[in-house]
This record gives sequence, C-alpha cells and structure tokens, in this order.
Amino acid sequence: MKICLCFIGLQRTISKTYQDIQENIIDNKNEFTIVYVTWKNENIDDFLRIYPDSIIHRVDEVKLEDEEFNKWKIGLNMHISWRRTYNSLDDCLFRYYQHIYLLKKAALFLDYMKESFDLYVRLRTDINISGQIVSSCYDDIKEDTVYFPTAAASPSSGSGRHSIFGDDTGCPDHYFLGKPSNVLKVLSVIDYVHKYKINYIERWWFPEPTSEENIVQPESTLYKFLIGENISFEFLNNSVQIVR
Repeated sequence: MKICLCFIGLQRTISKTYQDIQENIIDNKNEFTIVYVTWKNENIDDFLRIYPDSIIHRVDEVKLEDEEFNKWKIGLNMHISWRRTYNSLDDCLFRYYQHIYLLKKAALFLDYMKESFDLYVRLRTDINISGQIVSSCYDDIKEDTVYFPTAAASPSSGSGRHSIFGDDTGCPDHYFLGKPSNVLKVLSVIDYVHKYKINYIERWWFPEPTSEENIVQPESTLYKFLIGENISFEFLNNSVQIVR
C-alpha cells in the first residue's frame, strides 16, 4: 500500500515528536511518502533534518488586512474560548482562517498526486499519540470513511473532543486519514464554514446561560460539516497530546 503522510502547518516541535509519530504511523509493510505543506516564511530546518527526502510545498502567507479574509469573516463569530484568548474578534477569526486556509492549499496540492496513493494521512508536527497504534488500522480502512483520534489534549485545556455542546459532537483534526478523495474533502472545510456556523446557548463561560450566534469553533464546526456533507467518519481508540 502506498501512503502519503502530509504534515500541514508550522514546524513547531517536530524534533520532539517525530519518534512517536514514526512508531504510531510508519510500519514495515507499506510504502510511505512524506509531504510538508507550510508557509513560505516558515523555518523548516528541523523538518528537513529529520525527513530529508520529503516533498516540500510552500504557500504564500496571508495577512489580517487581506481582502479575501475580510470577505470571509463577514457574519461569523468565534467561540468565546477564542475571544478570551486573543485581543479582538478579527484576530481570533484570522487565526482560525489561517489554519483552514492552509488545509485547503494542501488539498489543492495533494489533489494532483491522489492517483499515486492508497491513503492520505494529515498530520500536525507537534503531537504524540497514545493508545491504539494508527498503523494497525491501515488494512481495515473503509472506502468511504475518514478516521480521527477519539480525544485530544493540550497543556492549556482538558482532554476530549472539545465540543461546544459539552458532549462528543466534536472532531479533533490533529491527524486524520482515509482514502485520498475523502481526506481532500475534509481538508476543504474552509469552503463550508458559513454553511455550518452554530447558534446555541453557552452555559460554561458566562455566569448565566447566554445566546451565542453564528459561532465557529474548530472541533464542532468540523463535526457539523462532516454530518452535513454526509462524510462518514469514525474515531480510533487513541488520544493526541500537543507537545510544546
């Protein structure tokens, strides 16, 4: 089986995580190609030291004042956890936009080589995986299904799927894998954010339940997108830890 491992985003802590990634993702049965999609101004020295034969695709940086972003943000409100983290609504919307913009650029690049691979695996550079080894499921991947970690944790937050509804209706995207056509759909979530913005009652961040409208939040928005677009997905029995 030919598998493309596509790292998307900043170089971050790849020097601390690559051994765990290799133990969980890379096996001796399959043929792996490593692709790294990142910004043109990102330092990639550590990444190239670890994966010298990788394919690098660099993307032009986006800026807060870009017309494309300022059109995209109209009618959107970021989840309260982000609004309390960043200085302004524009700032937190832009951070999310950067993330999903780069995912879409990766999809456009990967689309040209999709016929060459049996599976695509999207990865971050700053994660450790515990629990079920991802490579153990390669032979059992369903044709129409995308697979995600069952939980995610970071130094600043609890563990779980980070649903804004306080249940399991969230979908961590620290890694996901599946047949190329399905992974390419998930990477294109930026095209569907307005369609799947959320109105709900916020009960955790305010003293009294408060109506929140036109909300986007990465895990919950992705979950709603998958359901709404009839993209089948399952959770593997493992969790992801962000390494800083």
